[in-house]
Amino acid sequence: MEMQPRLDYGSLVPGLGRAMGGLDHLVRSSPLANQEPLLIELVKIRASQINGCAY
Repeated sequence: MEMQPRLDYGSLVPGLGRAMGGLDHLVRSSPLANQEPLLIELVKIRASQINGCAY
């Protein structure tokens, strides 16, 4: 199976990296991070699986 070239999201959607970083910061500073840290990691792992990337 041949790999498809990855999209350059930074050029397609300027500011996307900054927005994703802000979302990550918001989640990590929320009460959820203290109550359910494993849930946050599971969501990240599952999103990586769906996107076909290694987290």
